[in-house]
Amino acid sequence: MIKQRGDTLTSSGKFFVLYSEEGKGKSTSTIQSLPERIAYVSCEPRNPYEWLAASGRNPEDIDFIFPDSYEDLINFYQDTDRIVQEYKATVLDGVSYLMEIELSMEILDQHFESKYIDEITGKVKKGISKVHMLQSKMSEEGYGILAKQMGRLFRHIARLSQRGLIVVVLCLLDNNPTYQRALKEGPLLPGRAFAKVLPGFVDYIGRVKDYVNKDGFKDFPPSVDFEGSGFMCKYTGSNLKGDAFDLSLDFKWLIKNL
Repeated sequence: MIKQRGDTLTSSGKFFVLYSEEGKGKSTSTIQSLPERIAYVSCEPRNPYEWLAASGRNPEDIDFIFPDSYEDLINFYQDTDRIVQEYKATVLDGVSYLMEIELSMEILDQHFESKYIDEITGKVKKGISKVHMLQSKMSEEGYGILAKQMGRLFRHIARLSQRGLIVVVLCLLDNNPTYQRALKEGPLLPGRAFAKVLPGFVDYIGRVKDYVNKDGFKDFPPSVDFEGSGFMCKYTGSNLKGDAFDLSLDFKWLIKNL
């Protein structure tokens, strides 16, 4: 248990979840404007060189971390003291990929092996058909395990914002998400359980979209909405003068004004 007196709390830590379609500039604008040094954790099997080059950021400002597994990711983020000493901000990119592919496949494989594989022969039990379908069908129990694993991860990340870090989690967009039928848009988060508790972990949830300038052309950085209707959003700031939508995705400005 951590005990901390109220007058020792820091106002510098903030926890953002940002989501959009692919290619809207979430990664590039985040790299470009966060305070140094940055721990950029990528869950997707992509080379971040293009984002770094497009941002114009000094490569020495950023450490890119590529976890080999979920446990590798947990081990990195639970080392709170070291991260707080070394970094001012951390980005967790590819959470949709982590949940949809990496963790889901691990859970499916473990479920299939425990239920349909013979312990002695190591082969599929006799009488089992539609093997490929069984290997790719997530049960309610599986979604529950997925939610618990993500909750475990987000607890570690949330502690970093409590310690003064800027935390940014990047997700893809889900149209008509199943976890809340009233929404037309939200972060792509498989299952229902984790998406329902997500707002309790974070300070801001924002929908990233193209910024269109006065001449009608798309410009950079993109804009972000932390308030609105029909999409998942959250805004807990108290300093902003005006509405929390159509804001520039510039963390230098956001950190100062939210």
